[in-house]
Amino acid sequence: MQDFFHYNRPKEIEFKKGSNWVSITHELLTIILAQKSFILRRFKNVCCGDEIFLQSILWNSERRSHIYSGSEQLNAGLRAIDWERGNPYVWKMEDLQYLLETEHLFARKFDSQNMDVVIKIRELFS
Repeated sequence: MQDFFHYNRPKEIEFKKGSNWVSITHELLTIILAQKSFILRRFKNVCCGDEIFLQSILWNSERRSHIYSGSEQLNAGLRAIDWERGNPYVWKMEDLQYLLETEHLFARKFDSQNMDVVIKIRELFS
């Protein structure tokens, strides 16, 4: 729509995008909070602002050189997310061994139709 109406948003910073499923350090939180008014003003009325603001703020900060390369999507953010078999794939009981052996700290996505794998993981770690 912006192209159609020839609306050009100001480009005060270089914009980046990425997953809104992230883990951040206290230092990055401090950087974000220092930019709070800018973030609220700049990303309030944009599509998918939650997938843009954090990456853009970090990319334009002094911590740019510390950004984890998310080029390997299946390992990005230490989250087991399978985009190859689904949107994302829903983990099932037959995936239990993989989930137990992976180096990932989190897994996405589970659903109520496949609670047996969730129950088993809970039993093993309770």
